[in-house]
Amino acid sequence: MNLKEAISNNFILNSLLNQQPTHQLQQNESIEIIDKNKDKENEQSLSELQCEYSICAMFSIYYPIIKNFQNFSINNEENNNNNNNNNSQSSKNEDETFIPKLVNPISWGELTDSESIYSTSPSSSMYSFSDIDDTNNNNNNNNKNNNSSQDNDKNNNNNNNKSKKQKNKGIKKLFIGGINFDDLKGNEQLKQIRIQKLIHLFQSFGSVLKTSYHWDKGYFFISYSNNKVSQTVVDSFSTTKKRQKYIDKIKDSLKDSEKCATPQLNFYVRFPNNYSSVSAKNSGNQK
Repeated sequence: MNLKEAISNNFILNSLLNQQPTHQLQQNESIEIIDKNKDKENEQSLSELQCEYSICAMFSIYYPIIKNFQNFSINNEENNNNNNNNNSQSSKNEDETFIPKLVNPISWGELTDSESIYSTSPSSSMYSFSDIDDTNNNNNNNNKNNNSSQDNDKNNNNNNNKSKKQKNKGIKKLFIGGINFDDLKGNEQLKQIRIQKLIHLFQSFGSVLKTSYHWDKGYFFISYSNNKVSQTVVDSFSTTKKRQKYIDKIKDSLKDSEKCATPQLNFYVRFPNNYSSVSAKNSGNQK
């Protein structure tokens, strides 16, 4: 055997070994067909799942729409199947309500009639924008006038108070009225004690230039050397509480047998510009 024959024999042997039998090829072809069928079945099952998913998605949108806008409820439908009485019907209406129903719906004719009333009304009976602006301007002007009048009243009151203070600023003379001795009738000694206590009380505020007593009429005048002292005296007796403080001091300074001589609380202190009205009132009381 030469080299060429050995090579050809080896090639033939290898080809025979690599060849498969016929039944093996048929088996492989059947396996491929089965795999293709399985792929088709898988694709069909996937398409069916997608269809089911799409149907579920559609109902997830469709069902609330039916429930809300057509007053449909599965629970209420089951209740109606079980109970058809009036109570279940009323509860159904309450649970199903989503959009309120019109009890008395307005017809198209009523709507057009109501619009025709406004459209045919005369322009003089309707407000225009210029009328509204004029009304607002008038209201603003009235408010400004009211505010200005209030400011003027406040200024006038302040000016009057300032003028009174300026008039009283240089006054040194005071009027003390409302002095009463009716509780001491028949006891001249206690009356004199009361008079002396009142005089000492007002002299204790400062230097006195002049006094004028009218005890029978229940008042007297006193003039201080300084107008500031006069203002201090008026302020010191301006309230009942302040007057009570001085009366208590006088009462503490008296003996037990002289306590009745304590001045009464109804006396008052004024500047002379208020004397005319006070004296007229006092003279009327004396009569």
